[in-house]
Amino acid sequence: MPHRSDYLYKDDSIIIGLLAPRGVGKTLLLTALAHDEWRKANNLGTKAGDTFRIFHNGFINEDWGGWKIDGVKTDRIVNISLEDILHCVDSGDSSISNGLILIDEISSIQDNRYSSAAIGGILFSHFIIMIRKQGCSIIWAGQMENTIDNRLKSQCDIVGYPVSAKKDRGRQVGVSWVYQGGTYTYPGYRRKMLYKQLWKFWDAYDTFKMIKSESISKGELFEKKLEVQQDEMFDQIINHLQKKQKTQISLMEVKQILNKKLKIDWDLKTINDNISLMAVPIDKTTFDFSHYVK
Repeated sequence: MPHRSDYLYKDDSIIIGLLAPRGVGKTLLLTALAHDEWRKANNLGTKAGDTFRIFHNGFINEDWGGWKIDGVKTDRIVNISLEDILHCVDSGDSSISNGLILIDEISSIQDNRYSSAAIGGILFSHFIIMIRKQGCSIIWAGQMENTIDNRLKSQCDIVGYPVSAKKDRGRQVGVSWVYQGGTYTYPGYRRKMLYKQLWKFWDAYDTFKMIKSESISKGELFEKKLEVQQDEMFDQIINHLQKKQKTQISLMEVKQILNKKLKIDWDLKTINDNISLMAVPIDKTTFDFSHYVK
């Protein structure tokens, strides 16, 4: 039975969420933050540090040099699935302990066939409570609030809103950190930070790792095309708002931008469905991008 002192996060486990549209650098930042914790743990020279693990849902490149110990690949970078989480809750199994849990694209897990019993419901909330007692912290990345289950967001101590200029993507990311609880500072406190030289972590993760062994269907090819269009739409909206020096935009304005700049002729419902992944709705026709517009 492990003692509390065997855990790196014995007194200060934390739940952090990262929310931003595709292409901003959520996964890159998630990986960089995890590596910083990994490096600190392995330099402590304690049992807690020497047994500290990184748990991830399939996107970490375990062969990357930065994850190795003295140049040797370790078994302390652990790929876990939603089924592993459910088993942990159902059986009380403590195999997930003393580590940092990374969950990329949390909404894709919410859409999993187990979601009604897990991320979207009581079991995952119980998992968070349970896993903190097992000396684990969690960092997850997803898109905007309206795509994330409220139970999950309410469990977070801190929520980060990354933003990156197009020319800086893959190199540096700015984050507005919002403290939700009173553990680390007063609720509502905001802190802006800039994370530089993120190119160092390009090989530390692989977002396509989970689909490389599978053939891509026509539907998946359509999704890839849609992702590109969404990224282009986001960039055009941010450029438009910065020029106008405002933070809110209507569906009709977006439709005009898409027609003029990208030659995309979407109806208002399609625009609404896509812009809902990027911004906070103010009313039925207006969306707020204040997290991304300086």
